[in-house]
Amino acid sequence: MPLMNGFQAAREISRVNPHPPMLLITFQALSRSHLEAARSAGFSGAVNKGCGREILAAAEAVLNNQAFFHLQRSVRIA
Repeated sequence: MPLMNGFQAAREISRVNPHPPMLLITFQALSRSHLEAARSAGFSGAVNKGCGREILAAAEAVLNNQAFFHLQRSVRIA
């Protein structure tokens, strides 16, 4: 995005509309610090693009007002 990154956009969206169902899908490997930053920015979940089944599970969880933050080996934190 030319004016802001995904974390900045999520913060702005959350400021205007508190608690929207937002899922971060990224190509980067997700560390605990990435997941905490995503949660802090307002995301309801975060998953790597290379995790096909987890993307579907994450989308379903987020749409059902549940958190889904994916690390390697399908570890969830809530």
